[in-house]
Amino acid sequence: MIRELIRNRFDVRLSEMSVGRLLRKLGTPPQKPLYKAYQRDEEKVKA
Repeated sequence: MIRELIRNRFDVRLSEMSVGRLLRKLGTPPQKPLYKAYQRDEEKVKA
């Protein structure tokens, strides 16, 4: 998504790795997905 925004606004094509490096330099690393749903009911999972 960020990659497409950069390409559309500035007509610059960057790889995913380059976008990740750029975000880290700016202090906003890409978010990692959660491994479990936050809505999950732990009691039901145990049962």
